Amino acid sequence: MAGAHLGSDIPEQVQLDCVWNTNGANNNADTVTNSISQDEIVVIGDVQDMCNETVTKLLLKNMTQLRSILENINKDSQDRCFNAYDVPLMQLSSVKQTLITDEDVSQNTDVNHRQLLLKHLASFNLRIDPVSGDGDCAFRSIIVQVQKTQEWNDEESALRLHCLKLRLGKSINEDVFHLRQLFVDSVQSNDYYQMLTGIPISDMNAETERFRDQNSFCGDVGDLVIKVCSDLLRIPIIVVTSLNGTPFVPFIPDDAVTDRAIYIGYTAFGPGHYDGTAVNEANIGLNSKTTNKVCSCGKNNAKDSEKASCTKDDKGHSHCPCVISGIFVPAIVDARGVKTQPCKLLALLQVKLDTPLMFPANVATTK
Repeated sequence: MAGAHLGSDIPEQVQLDCVWNTNGANNNADTVTNSISQDEIVVIGDVQDMCNETVTKLLLKNMTQLRSILENINKDSQDRCFNAYDVPLMQLSSVKQTLITDEDVSQNTDVNHRQLLLKHLASFNLRIDPVSGDGDCAFRSIIVQVQKTQEWNDEESALRLHCLKLRLGKSINEDVFHLRQLFVDSVQSNDYYQMLTGIPISDMNAETERFRDQNSFCGDVGDLVIKVCSDLLRIPIIVVTSLNGTPFVPFIPDDAVTDRAIYIGYTAFGPGHYDGTAVNEANIGLNSKTTNKVCSCGKNNAKDSEKASCTKDDKGHSHCPCVISGIFVPAIVDARGVKTQPCKLLALLQVKLDTPLMFPANVATTK
């Protein structure tokens, strides 16, 4: 959504980023939304001036897009406890949390960090796609992931057209170097980014100019790279980390040109390192959100032995993996008339042999 930063030099004024040329707006919704220009800034004298139809349409457009982004991230996640609507709240945290954490990592090893990174990547059904640790890894991993997207191969997509407008789309090495230059230019021209670094204004140019050279990645300016590149490319970026308390860090621009996020890996050991990611093809179709490892009916759980067997509800739905997989496990009825669940192995054996197993007379098969 359009961000309001109370950073104007003039009292009682609000500076709006990513707003529009008010003279070009009219009552047509398409014209209003298409007339928005990221390079234009409007300074208004009173907050009440924001309460108009143009602002409302802009907010609705951006909130609809944000919802689409969050829903796609939610689909990408394999973690049943994952809540995509926590992502906007996570963005309110410090931009430096990708590289800085409160936990003590002094006793950790490279192996520990790699194991944690692999674990966190697996929650998105991803694996590491290695990128050289030459100081260009952050920029390179972003470029590599952008070029893997479906939109990149569509010459008419908003993503491809925007990247071409930024003069990207050449070789990977050329794009990596050019993205560096765009990053430096953006930080030097944006007071908000400069405020995030905490670097004195007098030292800002010298610090950022160091980033124009290849293989350079150091200092507080480096903590801004992912956020600034996300804003520049207008692409949601999810950084999956090796930090125990921070499995991932989201960066979602206000005016994204795509609702599909790219994922990069970050190893927080030593100087830190970014990698690309790739889909774990072996696990495609296996989503832990829809496939339970243990039957919800209580199968193989002694404490819940009196629960009903694998069945569907009145609407034909079930959370039981046996039902989802087409395996209907027979329920054994004891002398009291209580149904209990037999071992899963019997059900699997029945399917494997493709023949019904012989159960006692008091067995009822549920379908």
